[in-house]
Amino acid sequence: MRRTYLKHFTILFLIIFGMGLVVMGQAVPAPCTNAELQTAIDAGGTIDISSCGTINITSELYVSNTVTIIGDGTTTLDRNNTNGRIFRVDTSGELTLNGLILQNAQFTSGDGGAIMNAGM
Repeated sequence: MRRTYLKHFTILFLIIFGMGLVVMGQAVPAPCTNAELQTAIDAGGTIDISSCGTINITSELYVSNTVTIIGDGTTTLDRNNTNGRIFRVDTSGELTLNGLILQNAQFTSGDGGAIMNAGM
C-alpha cells in the first residue's frame, strides 16, 4: 500500500510540475511597438525583437538599467527622420545592442544622434 501511495504522489507531482513548465515555457510576444519596447526596457534584462522587422520609433527610448536588445541583423529601429534620438541612456543605464539597424535618427539641439549615452 505504501508503494501505491508513493507512486500516485510521484505521478501527481509530475503532472503539476509539468503544467508549471508549460506555463513557464509559453512564448511571450516580442515588443514590436515603441510603447511595448519602452515597457520591456523598463523591466530590464534581455529583449529579443528579432521577429519584429521594423519598429517605428516615435519617442525616445529611455534606458536607466541594464538592457540587452537582440535583433536578427535586419531588425530595424527607425526614427523616420523626425527630430529625436532612438535611445537615451541614463547614468545608471547600460545598453547592449546586437543585430540591430538604427536609422533615420537625428538630434538637432544637444548631444547624440541615434544614441545619447550618459551611462556605461
